Amino acid sequence: MMTMDNLLLRILIEGAIVGAMCSLLGGIIILRGMSFISVGIAHSAFAGAALGYLLGFHPFGLALVFSIASSILVGSIVKSTSLRIDTPIGIMFSFTMALAILFISLMKGYDTRVMGLLFGDILGVGWEDTIAGGIILTITVGFFLYFYKEIASIIFNEELADASGIHVPLINNIFLVILATAIVLSLKAVGVILLTAQLVIPPATAYQLTHRFSVMLILSCIIGVLGAVGGIIISTLWNIPSGGSIVLLLSILFFIISLIPTKK
Repeated sequence: MMTMDNLLLRILIEGAIVGAMCSLLGGIIILRGMSFISVGIAHSAFAGAALGYLLGFHPFGLALVFSIASSILVGSIVKSTSLRIDTPIGIMFSFTMALAILFISLMKGYDTRVMGLLFGDILGVGWEDTIAGGIILTITVGFFLYFYKEIASIIFNEELADASGIHVPLINNIFLVILATAIVLSLKAVGVILLTAQLVIPPATAYQLTHRFSVMLILSCIIGVLGAVGGIIISTLWNIPSGGSIVLLLSILFFIISLIPTKK
């Protein structure tokens, strides 16, 4: 039988993993102006999970397939057309939400598991989810360490990076696959609606404090972890939803930092 102390420990570890993983990936997202892509991928994952519940399959397997497929499809559309990236992302967002609504309407009765994915339910996260999150966090850190120079070059100037011999499409695709996987693993803990905040707010806050990309990533990770752990503790003490308390805490910190002239 799991005690309250063990349950709280598991929740705090899961929150820290999600906070660190999303904050690191969010560093690339905000510097490349890709904040909207996290919304599109999250809703694609939601549609895949809804289909999984409808068909009786593992929901997160289909969520991963949907999220990876949608991210690669958006990238392919941007390459083959003159459209800005926000246009196909907006279309993909609408398409996958329509699919999710269709799948939910075909279910027999009300399924609380589907609604839990919208708002998150960190109490429903098991140790297997925490271990999987730890593995993806390790892969994420390895990705940044191995490709750090290439990532920094792409963020600074993608065309110049491509001209200098960096395999930009490969790195972009690896990033999108890791991002899609991280989003799927974070759905149960944070939820579709609040997941974008977990990806964007910590790096946006860290960006106010430094000009250096490496320092920004470290600060973003620290802010994401502290926000997640602090939000979970607040939710436990005041008996409020953890996802909302995490995002509110991160948002308040962002507003405070943004109003104080910090970066020289």
